[in-house]
Amino acid sequence: MGSFKGHALPGSFFLVAGIWWSGKYSLWHATRRNKNIGSTRLASRASQRRLEIIENSVILFFSFFGMLAEQFFADGPRLHLYDFAEKHWEHLMNWQHATMYLFFGLAGTVSLIIHTTEAAPLALDRLMLAIAFFNEGFLFLYHLHGRSMLDVHVHQLLLYAIFGEALVASLEVFHRGNIILELMRCTLTVLQGSWFWQCGSLQIEEDSSDGNGTFEAQREGPRVRGRDFMKRTVVHLHCDSCISQSNQGYNVCSNATRSKACRQKRDKDMVSRCFILEIQYISTSALFNQLYTPL
Repeated sequence: MGSFKGHALPGSFFLVAGIWWSGKYSLWHATRRNKNIGSTRLASRASQRRLEIIENSVILFFSFFGMLAEQFFADGPRLHLYDFAEKHWEHLMNWQHATMYLFFGLAGTVSLIIHTTEAAPLALDRLMLAIAFFNEGFLFLYHLHGRSMLDVHVHQLLLYAIFGEALVASLEVFHRGNIILELMRCTLTVLQGSWFWQCGSLQIEEDSSDGNGTFEAQREGPRVRGRDFMKRTVVHLHCDSCISQSNQGYNVCSNATRSKACRQKRDKDMVSRCFILEIQYISTSALFNQLYTPL
């Protein structure tokens, strides 16, 4: 997951899940309050069970796909946990993220069993969902070593949403069907998905560094190049203006009688105009230096 794609995949999953849960629970709450024929059909136990089966099948599929992506895509460990020759662990971050997907897959599997059979109590699906969120939170809590301060801060903000979801899901074990708790879980899920995308956008910038502390210098490279380009543009405009003014004065004197007074007047005008242009150039260069100063 240490890349933009690795963060965008779970981020998209949580965004879609949060929006889906928001619509589903809002619809169920509205149909429970409205007792007409159409709402009774939507609020029936059979229709809700079918929706739960479809939803958890999708969760199981995405969890399985996420585990495969962490293991076999790009530079994944390919189910190789420990290198006995080099005596070190292989791609622990990928294994941590695969563990996160595994627990959400277990939560989806348990929910499928609950809604297709009568072999387990109904509240067990919320309990497994809470365990999956707690597991995700602790995994993110202990794999921030060696990251930049901004990346660590964004991941810490992500932890608030994750542990908040875990707490709300734990409360749903005892208060199932509470619309306030359900909408809180939906909101925190959307928040978590959006912060995953934010972490992924930071990975795009960090991928351009070499990992040896030169990220700040490389990040300032475009600023320096932009500042130099704008300064060169100002210099060219400045020189062109002086040449244009000089040619204009020369043409005026060429058309008139080439008297000494005309040449003196031309020289005075050129000195004043070039002096004004020089002041404009200096002030503009100072402005660009101020605008492109690294923060």
